[in-house]
Amino acid sequence: MRNSDQTPVERLFQHIKEYIAAQRDLLLTIAAKKGGDVIYGIVLAIVLFFLACYFLMIFSIGIAYGIGVLIGSIFWGFMIVALLYLLMAVLIWVLRDKLLRTPIFKIFFKLANTDKEEAHEQE
Repeated sequence: MRNSDQTPVERLFQHIKEYIAAQRDLLLTIAAKKGGDVIYGIVLAIVLFFLACYFLMIFSIGIAYGIGVLIGSIFWGFMIVALLYLLMAVLIWVLRDKLLRTPIFKIFFKLANTDKEEAHEQE
């Protein structure tokens, strides 16, 4: 690309063009990586959510049926399991700030500070 017959100003403009192109490619690569990480996280969360739901449903049916066999009434076995879920929901609602909000905020703050920490590590 470089010719010896180029003037210093022409070489300077050529270097500036190459630098701008390299910066654009770098930004596109960073954006693609971050976008890919976000998509990966969303897909993983959805898959794990559905697997957990299926497990919880089958496990709950098994527990309810087992309790029903032990007490002699399948209906009451299912009602006991439903009551346990209701108690868990009330407990989670009461402790929602401590159990959910604070850990989620900590995760987001950690993710937001990751870029700054990586910049400090590279220096």
